[in-house]
Parts: sequence; C-alpha cells; structure tokens
Amino acid sequence: MSVLKYLKKIILPEVDAFIVPLENENKEVKIEFIELKEAWDYFKKEEFEKARAIANNHLTDHRNTLQHEANKIIALTYFRQGDYEKSTSIFERLASNSTNTDDWFNLVSSLTLISKYSESEIALKKAIALRANPENKNDISIPNMRYYYMQSLKEMEQYQRAFTQLEVLSDFYTQFTITDSTFLYMRGMPFFQHTVDSSKEILENISPSVSKKWISTLKNGIDNYGKEYLIEFEQKLNLSN
Repeated sequence: MSVLKYLKKIILPEVDAFIVPLENENKEVKIEFIELKEAWDYFKKEEFEKARAIANNHLTDHRNTLQHEANKIIALTYFRQGDYEKSTSIFERLASNSTNTDDWFNLVSSLTLISKYSESEIALKKAIALRANPENKNDISIPNMRYYYMQSLKEMEQYQRAFTQLEVLSDFYTQFTITDSTFLYMRGMPFFQHTVDSSKEILENISPSVSKKWISTLKNGIDNYGKEYLIEFEQKLNLSN
C-alpha cells in the first residue's frame, strides 16, 4: 500500500485520526479557526486548489497562529498533490518557528519523499524531543512517528533505513510483550498486525539472515497471539537463502 494512504491520516489537525492506521475514517476534524473551516472542508474533499485559494487569503492576517494554520493548509495541499518540493519549503519555514511535534513530523514526511534522508532523520529527532514536552502530549506518539517514517522510507526503497525504524518498533512491542490491539491503541502504538504486515517488503529486501534474526527475536519477546501471527507471517515471506 502506498505511503500516501498512510500519510493521508496524519495531516489533518485532529491527532486521534492517525493514532491507529486505517481507523477512525469518519472522525470529525477539529477546526481551530472558523475562517479556515471551509478550506479544511475542501481539503478533506481533496479539492486542493479551492482549499489553497481560501488559505492564501489569510497569509497576512494579524494573528500569527492563523497565518501558521493557513500556511500549513497550503503546504498540505501541495503534499497531497505530490509536489513535495513546495510542501517541504513551507514545512521547513513552519517548523523553524514551531515547538509543535506535528509541524516537525510533517517536515519529516515531506523531506523523505524528496530523498533528503539525512535531513529527515534530524527533523525526526527534533520531533521526538518535542514530543516529550507535556504541552505536546496530544500530538502524534513516538511509536507512530516511527511507524509512518518507516512507511515513507519503504516507499522510497530505503530498506535499510526503514529496517532501523522497524527495529525500534519491535523494541516497543517486546517491552510491552502484549500485542492486543486495544492495549496497544491505549498506549499510542500502531497495531502489531499492521507493523508486521508492513515489514514484508522491508524484510525481503535486506539480508535474509538479518530478517530471520529480527523475526526470531521479536517472537521470543511477545505473547502467544503475537507469536502465532508471526508464524503465519513467516510463511508469506520470500527470503532468499
């Protein structure tokens, strides 16, 4: 599945819409500025030019926070249209003046999709550091940042970099040991099944011995349900000898 299917969940201003991938499809979006409600409505309907036209009218508003939100809408419309150079330029400007985790993670995603991997890693570290601030407790969780970053890297066929994120995610799962979806959801973790299924392309494009070791290590650190899911998953893998 294309990373854009996943990233579509993380660019609306309601955090809960992307805590669990592919869930909460019909969740109402919380709008901070009534002036931008119509722009967000057009954005949700994928009428990006109309959304951008409305947002452009508020770029000189006397409220800096409204200017920020308008710029974000514009950046997101470019992002969704695949113009990552333009979206990155705006996201960089927004993040430079922001202590919001989500602003920085939008930059991470956009940088990745223009092959600026070193810069995206730096931005990810910044986003993770900001997430520790209590003021950002409702922003995207660190495990979900790792998950979506892994998806972006996989989309760009950066399999070794994606595997690095996969290893960190597996550490989270083995720390909890429990792979129940509700349990993980309550702790800001992506579903275990989604992470494992998403790992297939990554594991098939790195060293087979490394892939097998990853599965074995994960299997030894999780509950029986997770073990059974991994056993079934192994049968689907195409690892060269």
